Amino acid sequence: MLYEFDRGSTAPEATKNIQAVYGEEAVGSSTCYRWFSKFRSKDATLTDKPRSGRPVDFDDEALQGLLDADPHQTTRELAEQFNCHHSTVERHLHALGKVHKYGRSVPHQLSKDNLVQ
Repeated sequence: MLYEFDRGSTAPEATKNIQAVYGEEAVGSSTCYRWFSKFRSKDATLTDKPRSGRPVDFDDEALQGLLDADPHQTTRELAEQFNCHHSTVERHLHALGKVHKYGRSVPHQLSKDNLVQ
């Protein structure tokens, strides 16, 4: 969109040009209008601005340590220990590549030893 803006295109023209290359689902006209108004206000940064809200301060290493000590813990039990919601624990378990099977958290990807077993 910045390229189209620098070229002198209007928002509808930019939408049409982008959709011609990337398809109808690539960008909507309202998105182009919003970005063009941002560019017109002399703000050509393409990075996200800091957002308000609660910062993420979750210790994945501590989670891994608790799982190593007792892999049979549920996400709700882990959430109580971290004083957070169980869905937060689930997200971090997924990021660590763990899934809950057979009453314990196990690696999502099987190792060669697991495949042999």
